[in-house]
Amino acid sequence: MIRTFRSDDLTELMHIWLNANLQAHGFIPADYWKSHFEQVKQLLDHAKSFRQRLTLHVYQKNEGAVHFYLREGFLIQSQAREDSTGETEYMMSWRNHL
Repeated sequence: MIRTFRSDDLTELMHIWLNANLQAHGFIPADYWKSHFEQVKQLLDHAKSFRQRLTLHVYQKNEGAVHFYLREGFLIQSQAREDSTGETEYMMSWRNHL
């Protein structure tokens, strides 16, 4: 089920971010990811404050990232097969509705 992001979702999302990075990047010390935890919560909000619209590309199989961006208000605009990897990639966008 996809629903509108609620502020109480943020803690769970950040734990997903942390655990995914710890699993995917075993070659980087865990302390690196833990020390950037607070900055990541602020990064997307900071970018949103300067733009009326943001776009990004994310692999379809990166389900944690897809769910994160959906909860942050991004919408899937299109999907395409990336030639260099053969993987399906979503183009997602966020628009400030103020």
